[in-house]
Amino acid sequence: MFVGYKFELRERAYQFSVKLIKCLRPLFSDKVYRTILNQPIRSATSISANVCEAKYSGTEKEYARYFEIALKSGNETMHWLRLISDTTESEVKGIEELKKDLEEILKVIAASLISLRRKQKK
Repeated sequence: MFVGYKFELRERAYQFSVKLIKCLRPLFSDKVYRTILNQPIRSATSISANVCEAKYSGTEKEYARYFEIALKSGNETMHWLRLISDTTESEVKGIEELKKDLEEILKVIAASLISLRRKQKK
């Protein structure tokens, strides 16, 4: 991976977290969603945190582990976004765009993991 490519992923993951928080903020006034909303915020911010942590990992195995956690957090985030999207009476502005952004981030993380595993087998 190129240094710029890694930075781009870190920045995209961070911006995704910011966008998600802003998108979901209007739902916090609804008591039903208040509890549910904590879950996607936690899992989304975990994606960017683990991608950042990977930068300073000591070994490739540790680096891969951070990306595995980020991938799992991303899948969890997608679950929560789908649930919120399917249960809100009025469409949450921007949620479909969030799902597309997340899908792209997950593809990059998954591709990075595949490359790392191939490299480790050599």
